Amino acid sequence: MEIETEDKFAFTWVIENFSLCHHSKGELLFSPVFTLNALPRMKWFIAIYPKGFRNEDYISVFVARADDVSEACSMECFIQGLDCNERLIFSCNVSLSKFHKNGSWGRSCFFKRKLLFRSLIKDILIIKCSLKPVLEANALEIMSQISYKNGLFTDVVLHTHDAVFNVHKAILWARWPKLIKELNKKTTQEINFDIPSNVLESMIKYVYTGKTDFLGYELFEKLSTAAVTYGLPNLSSIPTISKKCRTRINVVQISFEWPVENFSNMSINTILYNAFIVEMPKPCRWCLQLYIRENDKKDRIFEISIIKPNYFESKPIFVKSKISFDVTNCFENDHLFEKDKKWKCAEFLPNISKDPQDALLLKCEFKFSDCNHSSETLEISCGFAPSIKCHYFSNSLLKLYRSGQYSDVNLLVASKTLSAHKFILCARSSVFYGMFKKENANSANSGIEIADVDPDVMDEMLEYMYSGRLEKPLNERAIHLYAAGDKYNVSAFKEECSAFLKSNLSAKNVCKVVQLAHSHSDDDLYKSTLKYFSEHAKDIFSTQEWKTIAKENLYARGLENLIASKITEKSSM
Repeated sequence: MEIETEDKFAFTWVIENFSLCHHSKGELLFSPVFTLNALPRMKWFIAIYPKGFRNEDYISVFVARADDVSEACSMECFIQGLDCNERLIFSCNVSLSKFHKNGSWGRSCFFKRKLLFRSLIKDILIIKCSLKPVLEANALEIMSQISYKNGLFTDVVLHTHDAVFNVHKAILWARWPKLIKELNKKTTQEINFDIPSNVLESMIKYVYTGKTDFLGYELFEKLSTAAVTYGLPNLSSIPTISKKCRTRINVVQISFEWPVENFSNMSINTILYNAFIVEMPKPCRWCLQLYIRENDKKDRIFEISIIKPNYFESKPIFVKSKISFDVTNCFENDHLFEKDKKWKCAEFLPNISKDPQDALLLKCEFKFSDCNHSSETLEISCGFAPSIKCHYFSNSLLKLYRSGQYSDVNLLVASKTLSAHKFILCARSSVFYGMFKKENANSANSGIEIADVDPDVMDEMLEYMYSGRLEKPLNERAIHLYAAGDKYNVSAFKEECSAFLKSNLSAKNVCKVVQLAHSHSDDDLYKSTLKYFSEHAKDIFSTQEWKTIAKENLYARGLENLIASKITEKSSM
């Protein structure tokens, strides 16, 4: 189950001279990177394939992540393509998509290229992307449980003028590293703050839960200022709600007329040249060539080619041409000069209009690009929000668990020692709370022996207790993970394993799952397995797993005979 949030972000990307994108099929143009306040450290961009990802007839558009954050996130996406007057050209709405590290969402056949170019005005394409994070319900439930207010195992004291807050050093290490640096300089584990107590309380709430609320703009402003002063990440700036960037493809445009005299009397193999200057970035001399040749039918063919100067010998140049003779005769084409020096941009037969003086007037329009572009931020919109919610805040706690920093308990599981933090274990599990409630922060780092749980299973459950998510896809381990979750009363973890087992029942595993449900008094899981059993009895009885059970269990054999007789009666009716 997912929970929609109110954190929306709009990114607008203006691409000028879009038709001059030199990219071949499968090559992409990146937008500037943008970030969402609700998803700290995750970086996003728009990727567009001007000549398609797989099909050159279509442009392809993707929303993508470019970060090393291990967490996946769910997102609602809405993408629009607009002209420079913000008139809609195309759009696509995705209700929900999951983004993993360096992952992307998009469509390889997004919109037809020819139709797009006809729709653009001034060769400007605007991509608008609206993003809305969607939080997994279990993670939200788990994250809200860690607290400093019960005073369990707190080891740091934060003072204001009129209040004292006892907190956990491990949480500060994970989410407020600058404060840890200050503590390490001191002989005592105490820090004084020159801010109002309600501001510090809001900062602490954010550190523990990833969210905080404001009663008004005054508190919001004080909190932002304090976050800058005391180095609290992600609260040190006013939330950004939208960003607008522009990418301009470098283009030089040249247009001129070339009158060709005595046109009809020119002989075969005649070659004419017309030189012109292009400033990119230095002035350089290009040539337009008119060549008259004969085809197999003895018709005269007129070829127009453009010749690249030696100055650009090692640099690619993208050229878009438009050669016209009159209203009805027009040739448009484009070409990427790499190692080649000459490109035929137009070809025509002699039956074209010319003036009475036997002169042909060629109207030539060229756009040159050095295949470079520049990007800039045009506008950033910020706004006051009544609350701040930092989704997927749990990665820092997972890092804390894996580092073992400031751990105060060792769980001895078979030959493996797992270091953990009592205040987190107590928050997640009533069983651990019962073990540790009589201890205090000054207790020595203790060792607890864990029996009847595989060390890898325990490690995986602890990762979930810290992060609120499963780090590996569930498989046959789900039965063992479920048992551990039930033993230590980690309800969300147990429910996630149960949901997986119910949706992945099979003839081979249903016997194990029904035994699991029975031994753990899970009526819901038990009913689901019995329902599956009754619907797939014939398949279940043919498995080796069932035959082994029936061989050793008289009641199982009786059940099989009873159901088999009822199936026989039903088929004979």
